[in-house]
Amino acid sequence: MNREVFEYQNWLKAQAMAQGIELNLNDEDVLAKQLEPIADKYRLARNLAIKLCDENGNNLFDPDSREDLESILKLDDSVLSAFNQAENEDSPKHSASEESSS
Repeated sequence: MNREVFEYQNWLKAQAMAQGIELNLNDEDVLAKQLEPIADKYRLARNLAIKLCDENGNNLFDPDSREDLESILKLDDSVLSAFNQAENEDSPKHSASEESSS
């Protein structure tokens, strides 16, 4: 899990730098605030890019490509909402609450 967080943080930094945002790498709190808009903008799109694949398991989108993520964000809101709802239903927290209520 820590590796995923580290890689995601590095991805956010790279995206910020590509957008010309000057980052304060010496102050973690300031850095986190600088990266918030990027994280909010692409989080759902990255999750969708990671999970959408063809029948052979090949990703349809590159989760590291800003162009692909922008394309995903242009999808109809109903598609993004349906994916988000399906994600929440598949989450361990949701599954555990269903099992405990059965």
